[in-house]
Amino acid sequence: MAPDVWDDMGEDWLTQAFENRWALAFVAYFLGFLTHWGVNRQAKSGPGEPPKAAHTAPGTAAAAASKPAPSGNGTDPAALSDVQLAAIEAEIRQAKSFLQSEQRQHRALDEQLSALDAAIKRANGRLKLALRCINKNQNAH
Repeated sequence: MAPDVWDDMGEDWLTQAFENRWALAFVAYFLGFLTHWGVNRQAKSGPGEPPKAAHTAPGTAAAAASKPAPSGNGTDPAALSDVQLAAIEAEIRQAKSFLQSEQRQHRALDEQLSALDAAIKRANGRLKLALRCINKNQNAH
């Protein structure tokens, strides 16, 4: 497009776009979709780690546990060394503490959302009362 076409459009195109409810609904839906996708992607990979790469990185207990044992079946606990078992136990303890901290955070967020919901409901009730009073006063005059 030629620059004069953009000049003819003026600066009102953005205002007009925001006045259209369907455009705003589409933008809100699209941003919600991107946010949901980003949150789920991070939740699957964990904070600060690339997807699926850290789980089998060399030197971790998960990588050591995934190697087959000398007996060939890969699940013989007697074939695992004490160092490997200690590393697996440490990872299990870290996972449990992480899960507990996540549950605490979820409970705290739930409490905050419940308090916010109750405050919004109270404010809505007050607004309804105020509107009722205003309507009565307007009808009286």
